[in-house]
Amino acid sequence: MSLADPTSARTRPIPKSVITRALEGVRYAITGVAPDTWFGPMQPLAPMAPAVVAGRRFDYPVGYNLQYGPRAYEPVGFADLRALADNCDILRLVIETRKDQIEAQDWDIRPRKTAGASARPRASRFAADIAAAKTFLAFPDREHDFAQWTRMIAEEMFVTDATSRARRRRPRCRSRHPFPRPRAI
Repeated sequence: MSLADPTSARTRPIPKSVITRALEGVRYAITGVAPDTWFGPMQPLAPMAPAVVAGRRFDYPVGYNLQYGPRAYEPVGFADLRALADNCDILRLVIETRKDQIEAQDWDIRPRKTAGASARPRASRFAADIAAAKTFLAFPDREHDFAQWTRMIAEEMFVTDATSRARRRRPRCRSRHPFPRPRAI
């Protein structure tokens, strides 16, 4: 028998159960997760992709979705932004000045130019619709007038840059309310 002749060598495969048991023992010793608790809390799943598949460059931290507070992993949260806006006098003056400028803008409701038309349709054709829209916009959330409502929206935009539009049902109507009810100042 020579060392160069591989066919004359006697081989015997190691049973898979021995390797599997050894790996489970090492895994339990390192992580503390027994084979019967394979899907416990904070335990990442074992990779299932073939070895040739490249993984993500940056993986999610384990338990990342357990934190449900907004901006929990960000260095600056909404509470910090609101505290800054309320306690920094110069920033508060800038925000209030910009809100005053937005409130001072004149606004009007006009018909939109249709596709292919060279001019807008006459507003007199839509007078009833325009009057209904202006009446509705006088109190968009039925609690604040248009000036107060735009100031609340502008406050959220300037402070947190995260204004949301929650559509809510009107009490006596099946349609949804088209305007948000912003956070009170």
